[in-house]
Amino acid sequence: AGVIQMICCSTGESDWDRVKALSRKHRSVIPAFGIHPWYLHDRTRTWQTRLRDFLSRVPDASVGEIGIDGASDIPYEDQETVLRAQLRIAIGMNRVVSIHCRKGWDRLLKIVGEEGLPSAGGLVHAFGGSVEIMHDLAGKGFYLSFSGSITYPNHKRTRFACREAPRDRILIETDSPDIVPSGVDAPLNEPATLPTIAQAAAEIREESSHAIMEQTRKNALRLFALGKDHS
Repeated sequence: AGVIQMICCSTGESDWDRVKALSRKHRSVIPAFGIHPWYLHDRTRTWQTRLRDFLSRVPDASVGEIGIDGASDIPYEDQETVLRAQLRIAIGMNRVVSIHCRKGWDRLLKIVGEEGLPSAGGLVHAFGGSVEIMHDLAGKGFYLSFSGSITYPNHKRTRFACREAPRDRILIETDSPDIVPSGVDAPLNEPATLPTIAQAAAEIREESSHAIMEQTRKNALRLFALGKDHS
């Protein structure tokens, strides 16, 4: 399908070893280590020490997937505590952060306003917010990553945000195994559907698919410094 590099985010402490192993077995996989808000209860007492250790041993790894989820039954206080801790680790080690956010935009903007972002940067993955929130996030230094949701015509808010996103801040992703693009007959998503998402972004922004693929590739290379040895 022409996909030659991808970020593989962990969801919790229990899969950090698996993500690291994938990145060592497949040179196309760039790892990210973090604790997703859905999996906070699975963390150990030493999770922050372990996270720093993983990041130290994998110099090109980013921190993710981390964030805030208002649709989860995990208390906001717990989510915010862990998010702030992971942001501080990322800032201290200057690693890119991959942020998950649903129904928590005000909280996310407040936390980032107080904690800051690493100079390496960060992205909000599978962005689904309004164009106003998109501009707020871009103003704070975030990249905006759009997933298979933009292939659905009824996702008007996300499609509008994709159309208006700054050219030098737009990224595309699959969010595999979730958010299977419209028209793809498969039970699970996979990286091979990325060209379908690129085509949708091209149509929304009234650009060629080649231009979108080149621009999002350039943006990803800039953000993640892809192409380095991460053994």
